[in-house]
Amino acid sequence: HYSIDPFRDAEEQAKEVIELLRSVLPISMETMSLAIHVPASYVGKAYGIVKGLADIKKEEWGSDGSWRALVEVPAGSYGTLLEKLGEATKGNAQVKVLG
Repeated sequence: HYSIDPFRDAEEQAKEVIELLRSVLPISMETMSLAIHVPASYVGKAYGIVKGLADIKKEEWGSDGSWRALVEVPAGSYGTLLEKLGEATKGNAQVKVLG
């Protein structure tokens, strides 16, 4: 049993529901591996977006304050991630699909 909370993030709740269903049904989700680079002036906004939509596997901070990360994102969230990152960084984020 799962109760939807209208005050919590929908993406997070969807992940929880999928995990519950996965224990009963064989469900697989396609994921994409991405390399992301964000300039220092946009890291504050961008980090929260990436953390909310993707699983951060590895990250490092540049001496200039920039942020690089290797992440996995559900294939269905890739477009949303690109759109939100683009808006938050005014197009200055770099995203490379690794697989």
